[in-house]
Amino acid sequence: MKKIISIVVLLLSFISVRAQSNNYSEVYFTGYGGPYKVYVNDRLVTNISNHDILKLKLYSKGRFTVTFQNSFLNLEGFLQINDFGTYYYMGGNKEGVLKKTINNQAVDQATFEAFTKGIEKRKKVTYEVINMEEDINRPLGKIEAASVAAKVQGSCFVIDKNGYLLTNYHVVEQAKSVHIKGIGGDFSTLYAADVVAFDSETDLAILKLKNSALKFPDLPYSLKTNTAQQGSKSYVLGYPLTQSMGDEIKLTEGLISAKSGYKGSASQYQISAAVQPGNSGCPIFDEDGNVLGVVNGKLSNAEGVGYAVKSLYIKTFLETTEKVNTESTVIANPEKSSFLKRIPELGGFIFIVEANNQ
Repeated sequence: MKKIISIVVLLLSFISVRAQSNNYSEVYFTGYGGPYKVYVNDRLVTNISNHDILKLKLYSKGRFTVTFQNSFLNLEGFLQINDFGTYYYMGGNKEGVLKKTINNQAVDQATFEAFTKGIEKRKKVTYEVINMEEDINRPLGKIEAASVAAKVQGSCFVIDKNGYLLTNYHVVEQAKSVHIKGIGGDFSTLYAADVVAFDSETDLAILKLKNSALKFPDLPYSLKTNTAQQGSKSYVLGYPLTQSMGDEIKLTEGLISAKSGYKGSASQYQISAAVQPGNSGCPIFDEDGNVLGVVNGKLSNAEGVGYAVKSLYIKTFLETTEKVNTESTVIANPEKSSFLKRIPELGGFIFIVEANNQ
């Protein structure tokens, strides 16, 4: 019996509007000669080892480019999904388990199972199944309009007092219009914003308020580009689940659980502070009010496992955007006030971002 590991990454932009239960396909991927990075339509899905099966729930249809990649190989093929159902895909057959050669292609269930069971018997191993799910707001292919949420909500914060804000790319990726609310404590007024720069790899996006008259005071925080120590305290300030929890900014406290993120990513921290849909794009602070990073995800079905893009990567991204003044911040907390006393001040620079996708 195969061991099941559920590591679905939930991007924390909003409460998902899911497709109906039968409006998806399940695609099983495996390969030999790994470990591999598995890309679908040039987007990294996950890493798999020699004895992993990736089970991907897809809401999209169409023709997908599938790439199995490691330091030595770059195996590319195609998967065609015209109707929702169950599909199987193999990234190579190097073990001679099958009498035929599989060259990175879709196969039938019998071929897939013959391969995996043959490897299990020959190598005396048990395959592990990694469950992952397509984010319907970052579709890998063509997706029915009814499956896409009309509105995505996240958080954002000021990174330049001239009206530049930072959030996650996945919050605004599908947006036809973007609005900000909560500026000056006013949640009834929506301020239009443009996406002026983004980096899909680090999941970061810069927004610019369209109203040029909107200016902010000097920022009461700075980016801490030195790597935080494992076990150090961290604080998350943002706007999760506003439909049920209201518009008051929410604080959660935790630790830097690890100095690496999902699948060991060097660009992220793993954090223990609770994060929920709507926290995407909000800052995490250290005890002195320095920005350690920006929340961008969590593990589904796991308590206290969130992820945040590190400030070093934020700073590098900002420096590629000429209009953003990365020197407009001040030294955080010069008077060494307690973090709890500074929440109202810091919260005045953190807002709700709404992305309208339709």
